[in-house]
Amino acid sequence: MKAASGAGARVAGPASLRPGRPLRSSARAPDACARRAVRAAPRLRRPDLGCKSSSDRAAERANGIAEPRSGFSALWKKYEEVLEAYPIRTKAVTTTVGMGLGDLIAQIPLGVFDPLRFLRQALFGLVLSGPIGHFWYLWLDKTVMPERPQEGPVVALKVALDQFLWSPAFTCVFYSWFCIFTGQADQIVPTIQSKLLPTMLANWTLWPIAHVINFKFVPSNQRMLYVNVVNVLWNVYLSTVANSPDLGDVAHKVCVTVTHNHCPF
Repeated sequence: MKAASGAGARVAGPASLRPGRPLRSSARAPDACARRAVRAAPRLRRPDLGCKSSSDRAAERANGIAEPRSGFSALWKKYEEVLEAYPIRTKAVTTTVGMGLGDLIAQIPLGVFDPLRFLRQALFGLVLSGPIGHFWYLWLDKTVMPERPQEGPVVALKVALDQFLWSPAFTCVFYSWFCIFTGQADQIVPTIQSKLLPTMLANWTLWPIAHVINFKFVPSNQRMLYVNVVNVLWNVYLSTVANSPDLGDVAHKVCVTVTHNHCPF
């Protein structure tokens, strides 16, 4: 009877208490449930402390979300967008600013502002210098060995073409424009004959070096902007020459303008 009852007890007992089997921890089931609950719970994003990964920034750019920029960088970005969309008009406007500013500075020693003179100079940049300059530099970059544009011989050839082809033609057009808009169309040829050589000699003291930098380092689409920055100084001279009947006095006038009335001669 004892053996039978013992056998019955073994059969009826819990499986975990059967001899020969290890005890199982009852805490495993709650642990598994907790893990599933954690996986199912929504994950909280870390607060944005301004430190974004490169993948986050790339995703924002792909979705059209712009990062905040400083005032200058935002303005420069806008300028590049407008330049890409409207290259000729943009270069015409920047040339207008450069030529107008040069004339404005040239008028400082006079003590009296001549708005017609200023308008004449600025309109030349808007109508002729800016648009024609756009096509000139575009032609140079596409024609003169475009596969290696920054090599020394290529840069030298571009500078030579600019200084001995473009610059004399540009100067003749400028003096013709000046004579026409001052009612002296009959003086175009005499003006060019008397002022072309002195202007070119002054031109060759500035522009060859400026254009080495231009063709060596400046991106093609930014050439006119660079030229217009240098043009502010050049147009002080050019405007003074155009409006001075006596070329012997031009050097003194330019010196007075640049040195703020401290010219040594």
